[in-house]
Amino acid sequence: MSSQKSVLITGASSGIGRDACKALGDKGYFVIGTVRNEEDAKDLQSEGPNVHAIILDVCDEPAIRRSLGEVQRLLGGRQLNALVNNAGFFEFAPIETMTIETHRKIIDTNYFGAVNMVQTYLPMLRASKGRIVNIASVNGEFAFPFTGAYGASKFALEALSDALRRELDYFGVKVVVIEPSFTMTVGKDKVEQQMNATLEQDKGLYPHFKQFRDTILTGFATAGDPVEKVTSYIVSAVEDESPSARYAVGATGSLMQKIASHLPTYLTDLLVKASVFHGYVDVKPPTSQ
Repeated sequence: MSSQKSVLITGASSGIGRDACKALGDKGYFVIGTVRNEEDAKDLQSEGPNVHAIILDVCDEPAIRRSLGEVQRLLGGRQLNALVNNAGFFEFAPIETMTIETHRKIIDTNYFGAVNMVQTYLPMLRASKGRIVNIASVNGEFAFPFTGAYGASKFALEALSDALRRELDYFGVKVVVIEPSFTMTVGKDKVEQQMNATLEQDKGLYPHFKQFRDTILTGFATAGDPVEKVTSYIVSAVEDESPSARYAVGATGSLMQKIASHLPTYLTDLLVKASVFHGYVDVKPPTSQ
């Protein structure tokens, strides 16, 4: 059996997942990243000789079960030492107007995808006394307006992680949560395009969504953490002998964690109103609904 340690990372075609594959591969880990198509698989494998790819949709439960054989074949007798649940999906929209299909896609990707990966690969991680690293979000500690479905998925992932950590301690399997905030993983233009489409579809029903859009875009432009910062926490979660139960990435993440823990609800709501919506200044109410 090879002594080379191995890591399985979901959502590895770009952003955090891809950067983590490269960083851990460069450190000598045998890395398997999941992607959605052949082109992304070839592209990911160009990151180095230790980086490998499998095609997998984390919303496809039967495909996850089938992937076990492919992963074992690629490992070639190596133990699986870590699973990084990174695959994610989000949209910004009012809860009232977001389609149920979009709600389900967000929950299926961000929560049930992680559950299915854990259930499938936990026997291998138990055998290696490995670890599970779940990429949550500051939205899993603090629910911003217009991020309801995404926040719900990340709150669920936080709860899942706490339960898993306590269930798996007996087996020596560690569970770590990483909470990014503003991270430059999705192009600003793509985020802006999605929010503009929401504004058009809402037809003025939520006029303050425009201020939310402007605040988010400014946050990405001025306060966004580089992907590499999140990756550094993933590497620590995989490598450290005694990792923390959770890591809040960057100043924004740490601040939101403190606000969620210490401020009373009415003050938190006032803070959101002031910082996100600027007290509703210049918000024009809809003429009709």
